[in-house]
Amino acid sequence: MEELILNLGCGSDIRPNMTNVDIRDLPGVNKIADIRELPFPDSCTKLIFLEDVLEHFTLNDAIIVLKECFRVLRLGGQLNIKVPDLISLTEKVVSDEITPFVYQEFIYGGQDYPENFHKSGYTPQFLSGICFTVGFKRVDLIERAHPNFRMLVIKSKNK
Repeated sequence: MEELILNLGCGSDIRPNMTNVDIRDLPGVNKIADIRELPFPDSCTKLIFLEDVLEHFTLNDAIIVLKECFRVLRLGGQLNIKVPDLISLTEKVVSDEITPFVYQEFIYGGQDYPENFHKSGYTPQFLSGICFTVGFKRVDLIERAHPNFRMLVIKSKNK
């Protein structure tokens, strides 16, 4: 039996050998679903990708998404998160390294279809705290490269 690997809120970022989940019916999407209510059983996967997704939800809904990820992850499972870095983006626009237009797009989304609006923003410290609140015990910042940062979040009993 093939291992279930989830690519949540994938949009057009279709990845082979994964279950690509999105609310929109797009080419390559295996499962059309609202990721605030994942249609998968508890502890069913060891790996979830949640990249360029959380910012499209209000903070309250983003917490619901993270709780759903926690629910479907097995003990020892990994959640890979990528979001825009509010600190990096703000530093770059203030120092004129990026234009206000570029800043606007990363902060507020492309706004070219209803789901492409950003409704929340994150720093590594803020997102780490949310992950701990949800129940994750280990959160590692694995990359901080403008304009995003990546975190590896592991469901474990202890740190």
